[in-house]
Amino acid sequence: MEHVIGVDVSKHRLEAYDLATGRRLEVANEAAGIARLAAWAGPGALVVMEASGGYERLAQRCLLEHGLAVAIVNPKRVRDFARASGRLAKTDRVDAEMIARYGAFARPPTTPLPDAAGRELAELLAFRERLLGEITARTQQLSHLETPLLRRRAQADLARLRRDKAEIEILLTRAGDAIDLWKLGWGTAYLEPDVPLKVSILADHGVRACVGGTLLEVAWGQGRAEACLEWAAEMGFPCVEVSNGSIGMPLSEKRRLIAEASRAFVVVSEVGSKDPTTPVSPRGWVEEMAGDLEAGAVWALAEGRESGTVGLYDPDGGVREEIAEALIEHIGLARAIFETPRKDQQAWFITRFGNEVNLGNVPIQEVFGLEALRLGLRADTIALSQETTKRPGSES
Repeated sequence: MEHVIGVDVSKHRLEAYDLATGRRLEVANEAAGIARLAAWAGPGALVVMEASGGYERLAQRCLLEHGLAVAIVNPKRVRDFARASGRLAKTDRVDAEMIARYGAFARPPTTPLPDAAGRELAELLAFRERLLGEITARTQQLSHLETPLLRRRAQADLARLRRDKAEIEILLTRAGDAIDLWKLGWGTAYLEPDVPLKVSILADHGVRACVGGTLLEVAWGQGRAEACLEWAAEMGFPCVEVSNGSIGMPLSEKRRLIAEASRAFVVVSEVGSKDPTTPVSPRGWVEEMAGDLEAGAVWALAEGRESGTVGLYDPDGGVREEIAEALIEHIGLARAIFETPRKDQQAWFITRFGNEVNLGNVPIQEVFGLEALRLGLRADTIALSQETTKRPGSES
């Protein structure tokens, strides 16, 4: 049996249970305590933790750095497992032992660290939800307070919490003005417990949430692609990505999934392999994108990965210009999206094809920088602003 360690996460503590030996350990939820947990678990262990509003992130990162496998699981699934096995009453607390038993039963996949954009959105949403909870609690408290001093303090706390909430909403709104699609990649959409909330908040700010193509590829490989689409619909996703760059899905199956998904979702087709050794052909990419669009995709995405060194790019990050030119010529500016995780790549596409070119795989902290590039407000693209704006004192 796989060596499974269950970890119950709280803000300040981590409680661990070794399913194979029955050993228990409690450490502080900080770097030194997590290093102790890693040494205690030993090599080859699978550490299973529930998603805990962000409190699990430091442990996940540190344990991965120590070479351990880590799986972040949905708390609801652990609780359902515990009830089904007769080990949990409705109001009981799930502990580290139950998490370990669920891990041994379910064999959850390891969870990679989210990219910078995913981390920032998760932090914003988690903080917003905590603020909403505190606002509700303070409002209820205020309604029962009679002492003037305590009422003033509660009112001051409530005003501060509402200001903080307003600032978070502004951040989300400003980002939403510059973002059309938000992709939850690497299969993380299936693992996070608050996906419907995130999808709803993004929709409130005019952003479509999109299921990443890797999750659908994995589901297809397990014969569960249709179930994956049903789950996406239940979660409220308006958009799904259909790709075949990870597990070698035949093109005919990709087109079938696009056609099926397009009946309920906005479909983004991804073209290109994640394997840097796979040959790249302008004609091949054009033909695949054209066929995907004909099958029902709204946009076709050119693969570049978060590294910006595969598919659309050379190993050193340089743009394969013949690919980009062919896609713009035959697919068109409106329906092609180019993954551009790096600023120099964003600048190249904007300079070459104009500020309306569709760019993707952009870290959230770079969104406003990208908008500055589009407007010619950074040195890389300043020539664009000179084309449309007269300099002071110039002749008409």
